Amino acid sequence: MINIFFYSAIAAPPLVTDDAAVVPEGGWEYIASVSGESRAAVDSTELPAMELSYGIADSMQVTAAVARQVEEPRAGDSRSGWGYAGLGYKWRFVGDDSAALAIAPAYTFPVNRSSRIRGLIEDIRVLSLPLIGTIARGRWEFSAQASFDITSDDANGIGYGLAAGYAATDSLTLLAEIYGEEFSGDQTIVSGQKVDDGITNWRAGLAWEFQPSFSLLAAWGGNIQSNLPPEDKLDYEYFLGLQYNTP
Repeated sequence: MINIFFYSAIAAPPLVTDDAAVVPEGGWEYIASVSGESRAAVDSTELPAMELSYGIADSMQVTAAVARQVEEPRAGDSRSGWGYAGLGYKWRFVGDDSAALAIAPAYTFPVNRSSRIRGLIEDIRVLSLPLIGTIARGRWEFSAQASFDITSDDANGIGYGLAAGYAATDSLTLLAEIYGEEFSGDQTIVSGQKVDDGITNWRAGLAWEFQPSFSLLAAWGGNIQSNLPPEDKLDYEYFLGLQYNTP
């Protein structure tokens, strides 16, 4: 099941919309998290999920991510197994911390054959090609993302996101976003249903640096619009994670 439009294992926790920031050269970023979605037909959870990024140059980073998938259908037994993994690269090719543009191609693929056979995940691969822009003004930071997403079953789409962050204190940032996907192609299938239009969701969250180099990431969200059947429409989604950056 593709739970959030065209599934990408790599995003910008706790949001889906990425920003143009990169891990400093030689630095590491570790994120361990649990996230999930609730729909009328099924609850789906990623537990655990791990994301690892490394700064390979002053303005470049590479990222790897993997997650274990757990599903609890309303009718039927729960099932679990390894879900999707992702490999990504981000290059901030223009600007600095105050205003920047970046590209962040990512490739997402299923990890486990057994999970595919049991229908826990779909046998689909996704190449995402996003362009990201970020502007910082005082305590505010705004990011926008547009992505061309190519899948292995011809179900392509245009992803988008608009995000804002406000530094309420030196250690606490409040976050919000609107993100979604416009679908194209004759085989566009989401949650087992053909989709002709698009999906738009929202999230609100926070990033709290409670200790130097350690941050708590949290978010809650829901659906704004979707033409999925009622049993497949998103009721709510959540994210809870711990981030560590090497000093």
